[in-house]
Amino acid sequence: MASTPTVILITGANRGLGRGLAETYLARPNVTLVAGVRDPSSASALSLSSAPAGAGSKVVLVKIDSQSDTDAAAAVATLKAQGITHIDVAIANAGVANIFGQVHEIAPADQRRFVEINTLGPLKLYAAVRPLLLAAAAAGRGTPKFVGVSTMAATTGEVEITVPFRNGAYGASKAMLNHLLRRAHFESEGIAVFAVDPGFFDSDMGKEGASILGYDGPLTSLESVVAGTVQEIDNTTRESAGSKDGYIGWEGKRLAY
Repeated sequence: MASTPTVILITGANRGLGRGLAETYLARPNVTLVAGVRDPSSASALSLSSAPAGAGSKVVLVKIDSQSDTDAAAAVATLKAQGITHIDVAIANAGVANIFGQVHEIAPADQRRFVEINTLGPLKLYAAVRPLLLAAAAAGRGTPKFVGVSTMAATTGEVEITVPFRNGAYGASKAMLNHLLRRAHFESEGIAVFAVDPGFFDSDMGKEGASILGYDGPLTSLESVVAGTVQEIDNTTRESAGSKDGYIGWEGKRLAY
């Protein structure tokens, strides 16, 4: 009899970091990779099904738009209807970071949009998948993990190092996410809930940010960031996720909350 697959859900799985994470996990054996995307019929989403897969591994596409109040719950209902009764790892990766400026320049509408996508999107996802994470814990499948993709810009304790990047609106939305994730971690026994910072890397979002900021230096390769991020997620335990030393960077260093 085939063993129960490891179920990994990733939002924003069709591009950038999400795509890299999806392909890395899919290459492992016996993985059901749930790819949350805004448009499951898009070419980039459909192409995930032809990505190299480990023995017994497969892709399930579901619609999850971070701005929708119903998509995450509907996606979980779809998974249950397909016989998926647990989730081992959920990664809230989808986000936006295309507005820059000093605090006095932040338009309220832009800040609201960042919060809607970067904070409330993961919040809605967590509420939807939490029962399936708890089901994995109850089944003795180790420590299920809910991971929020954060940013160095979210640090308050070391905010001075981020000032030159003029990313206060983005950082504030992710700082709020960090707080909610840390609180959720201590509210839910058996689940590790934590944030990971993937750094400033070579992706569409990274290039857009670099262009806006006038930065023409080298960006960390996507491959390096994906490998480091996956390693940190793999190595995080319930205990280490609750560390007071800060949230986790893709290179293993911690950033002050």
